[in-house]
Amino acid sequence: MILAEKYGSIFSDTSLKLLQNSKNSRQKLKNSGKYIKALRSDGGGEYNSREFANFCKSQGIIMQTTARYTPQQNGVAERKNQTIMNMGRTLLKEKSLSNTFWAEAVACSVYLLNRSPTTSVKMKVPQEAWSGTKLNVSHLSTFGCIAYAHIPSELRKKLDDKSEKCIYTGYSETSKAYRLYNPITNKLIITRDVKFLENQFWNDSENQQMDSHNSLLPSSEKRRKFRTTSTSNYSSKIAGTKTT
Repeated sequence: MILAEKYGSIFSDTSLKLLQNSKNSRQKLKNSGKYIKALRSDGGGEYNSREFANFCKSQGIIMQTTARYTPQQNGVAERKNQTIMNMGRTLLKEKSLSNTFWAEAVACSVYLLNRSPTTSVKMKVPQEAWSGTKLNVSHLSTFGCIAYAHIPSELRKKLDDKSEKCIYTGYSETSKAYRLYNPITNKLIITRDVKFLENQFWNDSENQQMDSHNSLLPSSEKRRKFRTTSTSNYSSKIAGTKTT
């Protein structure tokens, strides 16, 4: 079982964030009846802070370090790190996403690995062995695909769009919802009302050209262009109906 808090520091590389993540991991283990006995690291600076050392000492956690330039002394963790990074890289390349989404890809990889078969656990996936309950994976979807998030009626006017086009970036850790990113507004959205287009991905060049063109038009011209396009599309549909 890979605890998400271990990889929570990918969003913040400070030792304070690592300390908070370690406390969260300890609490999860305590709730499951398990305890951290020892922590082995490569001696990185984030593990050498006085606050982190005091926390481990107060909880009876033995701190161990590997010999320098000898990652094989912590082989299981190092191999899992490599698996996670390889999976995250694959998720990004599959949908042609930039490396700025690497943290989301890694977090999603951890989520999926915890719900995937492994030789370490027989006849179960790690999350099932951890929680003791059968998992439902029907909510899983393709990372990086196009996703349309429903806009609640409280956040829109009568004629506004009922959904917004986003990039699907993973699963929320705090609620039963998805994480979506809107490249137009640069906002992260947490929602459960989503329509996925798993075979499509975000085309930056086309959207940038469209946005730059529309930004040069005055608002009246945008409305006129919209009316003209809508009318022509409607006329072509009528014409097509008559010919058939």
